[in-house]
Amino acid sequence: MVLILSLSLLGSVPLNPLLLLPDSVEVTVINRIDGATIESLHFLLPESTTIEEAFIDHPIPVGDSAHVTLPFRYISRVVIGTDRMGNYRRALIAFNPQGDTLSFSRADKEFGGFFDVILGSELYFIRNVTTVPITAVYLRADTLAERNILGSNPLLTNESIFLWMDADSAWVRAVDIEGNSSATLPIQKSREYGANSFRISDFVEPAEPVRAGEIRVISGLNGGEITGIEVYPVVDEPFYLNLEQDPLMLWDQLTIRCPGEVEYLICYDSMNRSFSIDTTDPETDAFIVDWWHLDFDFSFPDRRR
Repeated sequence: MVLILSLSLLGSVPLNPLLLLPDSVEVTVINRIDGATIESLHFLLPESTTIEEAFIDHPIPVGDSAHVTLPFRYISRVVIGTDRMGNYRRALIAFNPQGDTLSFSRADKEFGGFFDVILGSELYFIRNVTTVPITAVYLRADTLAERNILGSNPLLTNESIFLWMDADSAWVRAVDIEGNSSATLPIQKSREYGANSFRISDFVEPAEPVRAGEIRVISGLNGGEITGIEVYPVVDEPFYLNLEQDPLMLWDQLTIRCPGEVEYLICYDSMNRSFSIDTTDPETDAFIVDWWHLDFDFSFPDRRR
């Protein structure tokens, strides 16, 4: 009652309760990551394209803690770096204005979907849209010597790297799970999904455009080799190409003469698994053979008995 009376004496201007909230909040960061020391902490605010660093006055060994000051705002994610490679993150955080606690454990390690690589503050979004895992991404920039920015986890199909960096120009190249290197690509600052992407065309050798009366087949199959292709034209009879003497390995391509439209292909690997493909890749105009097109064997495991 006294509070209401005193506020009314201030005049008719209503009090905004948000003005009573602090600009920042003190957060206790606790390290529960076995065998790792926390060395850095960055945070990302909603709708921001830059990541910011919070000052930590000393490295935080396992079982220890430190105090950091963070904005008292809804935070999209907090990312910590350790001395053992790999980042750990917490997402969608709202802190208590009186102070709060933030602990990190192995369960918070970045794994799958996307990975943060923090070398600066500006966002470069990089995505793998090939059919195979990428095991290394080499970055070269005007301010950095070439380095592999991918940790121990591979970058799977449709997974992404959030690369934070301050540079006027930068280039990347990828190495796939079989050791093949992509072309070197310039990258640009962007938060657009897929703005900088590794594509199948970055790994295959350049070829002449597919002409009328031809089809092209590209192997996007890691860990296997294509030993046969069955072509099913819309009008003419199907025909089979035996490739056992010269199988298609990963990123190999083959042009096949075939008058008329082709409805679909069935490709076979050295273990007699079949892959049915009925569409072409719009970028390469080729039928891509990959694990996504594997024909499931409904006799498994009976067939193996």
